[in-house]
Amino acid sequence: MVTVGFLVRLEAVPDRAEELEARLRAAIPAIEQEEGTTAWFAVRLGPSSYAVFDVFPDEASQQVHFEAGSVRLAQSAELFAQPPSIVATEVIAAKLPRSDRVSFAGASRRDAQEANKQAVLAFYDAAINRRDFDAASRYLGARYVQHNPLIGDDIDGFRAFLLDLQHRFPKLRAEVKRVFADGDFVIVHTHGIREPGQRGSAIIDIFRLEHGKIVEHWDAIQSIPDEARHANTMF
Repeated sequence: MVTVGFLVRLEAVPDRAEELEARLRAAIPAIEQEEGTTAWFAVRLGPSSYAVFDVFPDEASQQVHFEAGSVRLAQSAELFAQPPSIVATEVIAAKLPRSDRVSFAGASRRDAQEANKQAVLAFYDAAINRRDFDAASRYLGARYVQHNPLIGDDIDGFRAFLLDLQHRFPKLRAEVKRVFADGDFVIVHTHGIREPGQRGSAIIDIFRLEHGKIVEHWDAIQSIPDEARHANTMF
């Protein structure tokens, strides 16, 4: 039985609607952890207009969700053309899913993982191929834990890293060969070439996301040798 809910209207900055939609999809794993959230729906109303509707068995569960949701909304504030409209509601009648609940949740998890992959790919292109901090930073969370010991920690370290790349390797390019997602983790296998004509390096990057934002990074880099003991490539 559900008794209360929320109706939230969201209006995205027109050229960032797809990014807002990706974050809504990416919110599913966190919402699935809320035992008191009985049902949660995000819908598109127009080219840049969205709404979220959710229901709860009691006001205590509603309050738990409100507190977590407020954090998610604050993290996406730059995507909104105007402040979200949040209306608390009373449920007077409802029909809830039953037999299809497991498959629905599974599909939601797949959607969230796909959204994470797309966010990382967009971040990777903006950061590595374009060295555009402003564009890349849109995909970062409030913190950015860096595990590469040669790069400074957090967002300031990331900014300094991009400036150094732009100065030292202005022709750097990285070609993504494959990308995998597992829950909140995304793994990217790339061929990085600092200067045209070089063999380059095989690179494995691992990113961890929270609520659709990148918050942690690991990498492993191996130079491609002039000679190999077999005919297989590193990709």
